[in-house]
Amino acid sequence: MSSIETGWLRYASLEVVNHHRTLAYLPAIGGGLTVTGEECCHCDAIDEGPFTTPENDDAPWWEPTRPESGDFYGLLVTRMELTGGQDRDVTQRAGGGASIGPPILRGRTLTVEAVMWAGNLAAMRWGELWLSETLSCGCGGCGLGDICVLPACPPEDSSICEDDYFRVIPDAGLVGGGLVLGAPIANRGVARSVAFQLTSRQGWLLGEPILAAEGAFSTGS
Repeated sequence: MSSIETGWLRYASLEVVNHHRTLAYLPAIGGGLTVTGEECCHCDAIDEGPFTTPENDDAPWWEPTRPESGDFYGLLVTRMELTGGQDRDVTQRAGGGASIGPPILRGRTLTVEAVMWAGNLAAMRWGELWLSETLSCGCGGCGLGDICVLPACPPEDSSICEDDYFRVIPDAGLVGGGLVLGAPIANRGVARSVAFQLTSRQGWLLGEPILAAEGAFSTGS
């Protein structure tokens, strides 16, 4: 089990979580609301803004025909954990001890618990619909997509390209009954807990693709 505390998640090429974005929108709720404790990685590969409003920034959930979408502010993750990978089947022997099977690369599961934020109930309902559709559709309507996470914040003095820190989990889909919505949280504006799981058919944690060559290739005569 691996805990991820970087406040960023992309699924099927769509931004699902970006703490930089959500924390920039929350002051619109007013009343001196402050939210602290969320980790925000500073990384050139992550969109850090500056952010003003969902409409001006063309936020992932913004829809011009639905004005309430401008009052939804996104998600702040409270827990994100990755499980799976290499494992072995173990069978207990009647005479004592156990039989240990060969290594098996099992699918990966990303578990996310978060708080959704909005300025009013209509906007919260829109956010729920947007998140459900984003996580259910995947690429091309097949219901599967690639998860992209940043397992740890790159050190500020790192000489390694920051893109090297990203990990891609291919062919993942929403499991476990879809979104699990908790009771509304009493606070200024509207806040609601949400949880979901994405499971991959593969167990690999891949790096970002590397361009080895480009241009026209000749097969010769």
